[in-house]
Amino acid sequence: MMEAATPDERLLIRFFLGTGMRDQEVAHTELSDIKDTYIQVQPKPKYGWSPKTAAGTRQIPLGDGLLADLRDHCSSGLLFPNPTTGRPQGHFLRIIQRIAARAAVQGAGCHRFRDTFATEQVRARVLDLRDIAKIMGHENLEMMKLYAAFIDLKSAQARRAANVSDRFGAKPQLVKTA
Repeated sequence: MMEAATPDERLLIRFFLGTGMRDQEVAHTELSDIKDTYIQVQPKPKYGWSPKTAAGTRQIPLGDGLLADLRDHCSSGLLFPNPTTGRPQGHFLRIIQRIAARAAVQGAGCHRFRDTFATEQVRARVLDLRDIAKIMGHENLEMMKLYAAFIDLKSAQARRAANVSDRFGAKPQLVKTA
């Protein structure tokens, strides 16, 4: 899809994939929501919008490349406004589906990017599931179980994790003292 997308569309896709945000969260994100190394998801009274749940008000760390590209993308206001009205974009699904059609990709949608973000975060094993749930705006770990189910148990990463847990099975090495 990236090859079929325009530069602005590529940035939009990267933003969805790099934040795991819901489409309405993306629609209401402003440049001023970008802080030092993260983005703040928060209510937008001027648009009459607030996150889906109380846990939806949160901070999401941003990768260095995405952070730099977002700051270069616009100087103020909404990151991805409707080009006609300047107000929050309400057609991200249509935009993503048009890109997918050009790329001959089936089943693309905004929420699939959110699923991909969550799955990649779980697979990376850098953060614990509670931290990922918080970043995604989930109030409990139930939703995270869906993403954890995608882990490939035959992967080298799964083997490394298993071997970390197996360290107690090895014979201890005795150190001789003089």
